Amino acid sequence: MSETLWGVLIGGVIGWIVPIAYYITEFRKWKRERRYTVLKEKRDRREKLYDELIKKIAEGMQKNSYDIAMIASILKLCPESATKVFDTMMREKKDEIKKKFLFLDLCSILKADIAGIEHEMETIF
Repeated sequence: MSETLWGVLIGGVIGWIVPIAYYITEFRKWKRERRYTVLKEKRDRREKLYDELIKKIAEGMQKNSYDIAMIASILKLCPESATKVFDTMMREKKDEIKKKFLFLDLCSILKADIAGIEHEMETIF
């Protein structure tokens, strides 16, 4: 092959490397930003849900009557460990101090779930 043909081939390859590298880096950046956005939305939804649940549970403890929709949310939308603590709290009939400690455990589990999402958000960038 002639030197001119080699020069054209090498120049063409070099000309394609830069745009391909640019698109690859932009795609990776977009994926990280999208993942961050999804996690932020998930965190916001969970914070709102957990705040509402904590208020409703506190009201339920005072009235000794719990909202069915709230119980369903805890059973289906909260972490399994929170569901177990809530179940134990519901079964506790007489000991109010133990109920309050279980409520504290439940709150800490819910906050830990949010903290886990925030930690995942921090590790993206």
